[in-house]
Amino acid sequence: MEHFLTAAALRVIEAARGLTDATVMAPVTPEVFSQHDSAARLNSDQVVEAAMFWALLEEESVAHQRLIEQGLEIDDLRQRMKRFLPSLPFSVSDETDRSSSLSTAFDRMIRQARHEAHKVSRSEVGTEHLLRALFETNGWLTAWLAQERIALAKPVEEISGPATSASGAPLEHEQILLPETAPPENLTAVYRLLDASGNRAREGLRVIEDAVRMVRNDGWFSRELKELRHRLTTALRMLPEEALLASRDTPNDVGTHITIMSETMRGSANDVIAAAFKRLQESLRSLEEYGKIINGYFASRIEAIRYQSYTLEKAVRIGQFSQTTLEGRVLYLLLTEKLCHRPVGQTLREALRAGVGIVQIREKSMSDRRLLDHTRLVLDLAHEYDALVIMNDRPDLATLTQADGIHVGQDELTIAQVRQIAGPRPLVGVSTHSLQQAEAAVIEGASYIGVGPTFPTTTKEFVEYAGLEYVREVAREIDLPAYAIGGITTENAAEVVAAGATRLAVSSAICSAKEPYDAANQLLEILNGG
Repeated sequence: MEHFLTAAALRVIEAARGLTDATVMAPVTPEVFSQHDSAARLNSDQVVEAAMFWALLEEESVAHQRLIEQGLEIDDLRQRMKRFLPSLPFSVSDETDRSSSLSTAFDRMIRQARHEAHKVSRSEVGTEHLLRALFETNGWLTAWLAQERIALAKPVEEISGPATSASGAPLEHEQILLPETAPPENLTAVYRLLDASGNRAREGLRVIEDAVRMVRNDGWFSRELKELRHRLTTALRMLPEEALLASRDTPNDVGTHITIMSETMRGSANDVIAAAFKRLQESLRSLEEYGKIINGYFASRIEAIRYQSYTLEKAVRIGQFSQTTLEGRVLYLLLTEKLCHRPVGQTLREALRAGVGIVQIREKSMSDRRLLDHTRLVLDLAHEYDALVIMNDRPDLATLTQADGIHVGQDELTIAQVRQIAGPRPLVGVSTHSLQQAEAAVIEGASYIGVGPTFPTTTKEFVEYAGLEYVREVAREIDLPAYAIGGITTENAAEVVAAGATRLAVSSAICSAKEPYDAANQLLEILNGG
């Protein structure tokens, strides 16, 4: 018997997923754990059960009717759960592990609910079956009710009865999402299509993951893609494997004999990644649309994976473009007039002549009109030497002057807000002070990141310094162009390079030098292993 989710059941599941994202997927801190002894911490299954029960209480549904039949007050249960939910302790501390274990726990819950529907010969899985599944999985709900001294009026077995109104028809808010049956000949064709699309999606994702791991050596992106692959595999398990295999007919697939010239050639690893993302997303769309014929919840899971793939594609492809644009531009000068030992124009020319590839205009005290004129002069000079010019925190002036990019800090405009003002063309750099901030900048579409502060600096005050360890973390995990910054001089630059930095951003080290050319040249020699 095929089992389909009702609309109410699907809403409950999605609400529970949203709750686990909001309360659990945030980093778990020692302060949170200190409120609970280790024995009280919930595992992934129990967290999902708690979230599911709350979502059932919030959704007016057949589950409400079953709880009332048990002598329970919905509003009272809501108030008790409100006191419990805000501090859900979760025993898995690694974010990737949390995501995987929660996804698996949700899958177990859905399978159990399907089993409960099957036991009472129902083809649709309603909220009453989700409620019954809560009593049959890991027993969290039973334990919580006992803890709250709440007794059931009837046996638990009566919870998963038919989801009907007094007239015997399905309740309106438990409306079945999908038809109970479909013509056998159509199902065979649908399963064949789903099998092919699932295979293509997995293949495309593996091609991307291999390139990111082995060509780009990006540890963080590799984990993100692996997690996406896990989510896809978990979703595909919701389809009956025997039906997929039985419908497969590779020898008679007319598509295996159709090819075009562009599919036989790739110019680079970047071209392979771009093509694989398109194959992945096209396959996911087919899985989503045709999956609706089989299982609405499966289709919704695929939809979420498809949207996540768009976000990852954006980050991966921007990283590719940035690597190309910033290739060879390893020394970055933050130009501030008041720090310059020589006239600012002379300082800049000497730095550019030595090989500085990027210049950031960092003038906090200039009036807008003077800054506009200053920027145009810097652009003219920098472009003589094929160097890029970045505006610090002023997308409006960057747009007016056609600067090459904008740089923002953690407390300034977001990348999306900068893009709304400056459009898609300019580079957007982001200052980061932790690996979490670096990862967020990558996923949001940063063109490059600043990594620091590495040492105490004369240009900006910081309560804490990320130090060389942060430089090492980024070197291990992030492939996006990253410039170590903060207090870097010709005396300590070698330490930064030894920690894994391949790009440096400096201000006083060049601006305040008596010989800017010599200072820039020395920093470049250190970067080049000299």
